[in-house]
Amino acid sequence: MEKERSCTSRRQFIKTGITGVSGLLLFGGCGITSSGREPSSLTLVCMADLHSATDKMARILPLVKSLASQEEAVVVLINGDVFERHPVSLNSGVAAEREFLRQLSALAPVFLNAGNHEGAVSDDMREVAQQMETDGVQFISNMREISGGEPLAPPVVHREVNGVRFSVVGIATDDLSTYRAIHNERWAVPEAFAYAAEELPGLWRNGRLNILMDHDGVLSDRAVFPTLPKPALLLGGHDHLRFITEQDQRLALHTGSYGETVDIVRFQIDGNSAAYEIESITINDNLPADAAFLAMAKALEETHLPENLKEIVAANSAIATQTALMKRMAAWLRESCGTDAAALNNTTFGAAMPLGEVRLFDVQRSIRFDGNMWIATLSGSDLITLRNKANQFELDSWEGSTGEYVAGSFPETINPGQTYTLAVNGWVAVGTPFNQMRFLGSEGHAFTQADPPVMIRQTLITNLNQP
Repeated sequence: MEKERSCTSRRQFIKTGITGVSGLLLFGGCGITSSGREPSSLTLVCMADLHSATDKMARILPLVKSLASQEEAVVVLINGDVFERHPVSLNSGVAAEREFLRQLSALAPVFLNAGNHEGAVSDDMREVAQQMETDGVQFISNMREISGGEPLAPPVVHREVNGVRFSVVGIATDDLSTYRAIHNERWAVPEAFAYAAEELPGLWRNGRLNILMDHDGVLSDRAVFPTLPKPALLLGGHDHLRFITEQDQRLALHTGSYGETVDIVRFQIDGNSAAYEIESITINDNLPADAAFLAMAKALEETHLPENLKEIVAANSAIATQTALMKRMAAWLRESCGTDAAALNNTTFGAAMPLGEVRLFDVQRSIRFDGNMWIATLSGSDLITLRNKANQFELDSWEGSTGEYVAGSFPETINPGQTYTLAVNGWVAVGTPFNQMRFLGSEGHAFTQADPPVMIRQTLITNLNQP
């Protein structure tokens, strides 16, 4: 099997050692276009884990509109978690998010795989599925009702656009602790590895581009990736990671979270081969925004946001990205707790902090889960293990990724024979019986809450207000 390659630059052609031709996939003896439609092209717009980032949605809409007007054929793929439960989305019934989906579906076919946050606002996943249909979105999912086994949505759809035949399959995360409890009472999610091995092969058809949207994280992705029938595109999600990987006639993308990145995959198909190009677009304030959508989102905030969350609590002059916030928070919490090291799981972090005035609502969006820090004493060897697993935003390949990880701040030198104090958030310390091993790489640590308390969001506010 060919060694996989990873790519992180803004715009590039990925080379394959199999053909020796830049950006070329081979389809064997069966092409993926309808007869008489060659050559043909298809542009895939790929994203995941938007989490109600309406400021980014306002900039994604003009991007897709521009692509739809310039490209021969465009398809939008969204791998789960369009929604996030907060006062505006809850009180408005995710009005802005649904308008985003409606406008997207008016521009191009939209395929959305169910993540663990699609039921963030609604108590009824059936209602969510019906709303998707109303909004023109093709909803897919392998979730099933506990009683009777009825599927939430089709687990696979087969389509043809611009003469290009393709199949789209969706896998949801089987980590039930990440869903709202009300949905766990009604819905079951097949164990992802077993589903991929036993049921996934029967969903594909010959003579198609095979697209898998897997919302179970990078460990699941790496396991299923080599088994996908060629040619294949895997769009990952759930872990909020960022990778582009190519291996043996298959492509895998992770587009990060909160709309910070959109990957565009352009296929030019001729006979039994397809040249492809991947362009990664950073979604920031330098891109034009849809003025009407942005105004609507701001009006919804003004209407539905409680007055206390509109309060200006700090100013931000330097922290422009989610990664920068992770690094700062780990260092600030380490200092506030007075410990040798500090760490928080990466999905604690949400939207990037706005520059300038910071409302309490902005703090809540950037730090999704608040709480007191927890402290324990670890051996130096355990702390080295943790340091080696932490800060995976620095990786340029998914080979070393463990999926969801911790952002941490550590001493420069760690002696394996000494002991060290470590502060972590509650989810890492006591969230589930498996979380210590999952995030720290060791377990059995007796964490106790910081006394006096060190609250995560207040630590951010306090440090932003430091001169």
